Amino acid sequence: MDCLIPFRRRTARTAPAAPSARPADLFDRMFSDFFGDGFAVAPLARDGDTFAPALDVHDDESQYVVRVELPGIDAKDVTLELDGDLLVLSGTKQDEKSGKEGGTRWTERRFGAFRRALELPGPVVAEGVKASADKGVLTITLPKAKPSSGRKIPVETR
Repeated sequence: MDCLIPFRRRTARTAPAAPSARPADLFDRMFSDFFGDGFAVAPLARDGDTFAPALDVHDDESQYVVRVELPGIDAKDVTLELDGDLLVLSGTKQDEKSGKEGGTRWTERRFGAFRRALELPGPVVAEGVKASADKGVLTITLPKAKPSSGRKIPVETR
């Protein structure tokens, strides 16, 4: 299941939602109104058996910083891809717990693939992207590309 987190740029305040709007649409509007310009959040997996890591995105003047919660997941089981302005995180979760209570022994296992995608609001310097994992949190730093300042183009005559 792909979870895309699109970036929506708002230029003017939108009209109030129609009374017939779906509850999910009302929630999306509430989130957009609260956070304003920036990232829109897509829902996490709705199926209890599907894992979709939670993430936070911070936008400062020079870079985007994405923090992803990956408890119990080894860095070798995670893949990061950057395709233009789309950052894709995928991997495999392998979780096993066991215990013993009285005369009962139990084991629980959860295995499966996950994938999250984040559309960045602007271009980044692909060569400068860095990722590090520490105590179940993956931190991805994406330096912003400097905007083009424009230039004059001379017109040649023949």
